[in-house]
Amino acid sequence: MQWSSEELALKSLQDWWIDAGVAPDHPVSLKANPAAQPSTRAPLPTEKAAPTAPKAPRRLRTDQALEAQKLVAGVTSTAELKDVISGFKGCDLRQSARSTVVYDGNPQAKIMIICGTPDTDEEKAGLPAAGAPGLLLDKMFASIGLNRETSLYIASLMPWRVPGDRVPDELEWSICKPFLMRQIELVAPKIIITIGKVASQTLLSKRDNIAKLRGETFSYTHEGLGTNIPLIPLLAPSYLLNRSAEKAKTWADLQIIEKLAQDLGLTQKP
Repeated sequence: MQWSSEELALKSLQDWWIDAGVAPDHPVSLKANPAAQPSTRAPLPTEKAAPTAPKAPRRLRTDQALEAQKLVAGVTSTAELKDVISGFKGCDLRQSARSTVVYDGNPQAKIMIICGTPDTDEEKAGLPAAGAPGLLLDKMFASIGLNRETSLYIASLMPWRVPGDRVPDELEWSICKPFLMRQIELVAPKIIITIGKVASQTLLSKRDNIAKLRGETFSYTHEGLGTNIPLIPLLAPSYLLNRSAEKAKTWADLQIIEKLAQDLGLTQKP
């Protein structure tokens, strides 16, 4: 059996004590099976693992965010804003994205839907709320008399898809945030509806799960907006496609939206 250098050193130290006439309190025997008799002594300093250096935080490039703010400050229409965003090169997400996803629907509508970050269907179409989830979203709002052609403005939280469909990090959001904030200012909606966890948590600055956020009406504003806007989170259609039992919750939320829209004069009461 081979012994470690530490065990051999300890045995040598004991032998040195014995030779010096000092009897050790706990004699060391190399005949013992270390696996059967685990050591209970405190680990020596040399046995401690070297501390792992903490990762350096990703530094926010404030110049990129400031550039985005300056670009959108003078924009006066959503169409102009879309062109500005499409030409912006200050975000790394743009390099891997296949298209820029900004908005769909009617810019004059006073009900604004904010989806999450673009998925593969949305990136392919270049529009938010695309593919099968988009079709379900259309059916959901058609059930309360709303549609993207006349009464809905649908925006994307981020203009570009995040690789791996992960949650955007602080740097990515800080750069893209001015684009969405300016859309809200230009559209001046009377109601904001956030779709899914990421959009809801981001706009509300909350960590609560979407299951807890839905069913409530929140108040949204940001610096320079000058007003508070009712915000209602919804479960994502992509989630509902796989969990039909949850559709009853969304129907209840849609009825809240329908009543609020009627109270604000955005739709006619039946």
